[in-house]
Amino acid sequence: MQETYNLIAKLNGPAAKRIYQPLGHGYIRLVILHPGHRPLLECSLAAHYLTSPPKYEALSYAWGSPHKPRRILLNGHLFHVTQNLYDVLNRLRYTSIERLIWVDALAINQSDVLERSEQVSIMRNIYSTANRTLVWLGEGDE
Repeated sequence: MQETYNLIAKLNGPAAKRIYQPLGHGYIRLVILHPGHRPLLECSLAAHYLTSPPKYEALSYAWGSPHKPRRILLNGHLFHVTQNLYDVLNRLRYTSIERLIWVDALAINQSDVLERSEQVSIMRNIYSTANRTLVWLGEGDE
């Protein structure tokens, strides 16, 4: 998993500097998964205080291989994600309304070791505050 963190963080380093603003103490980022049909997934980030966030879903998933990453638009910038994350976001995306989710690979600036450490330390609260937790293991075999 460390290899995945490192490779994806390296690919996203330049974009991360434009996408992520520092989080205040007690804040988390939620991902707004924009509706659509196009192959290019579009997401935005919004910071919320953890003790009074809007209703959101937390996503628990296997990061998967960092090789052959896919690109999405995150806050208007191209951003690399693993194939497994791309697949689950594509499945979760609605066609006509936004969906508010917390997903670690996007909500946490993976290039910022301090932020990553702080956010990991409150993940229990992030999951327990969510309306529900979605679990994704990957595409099934047919």
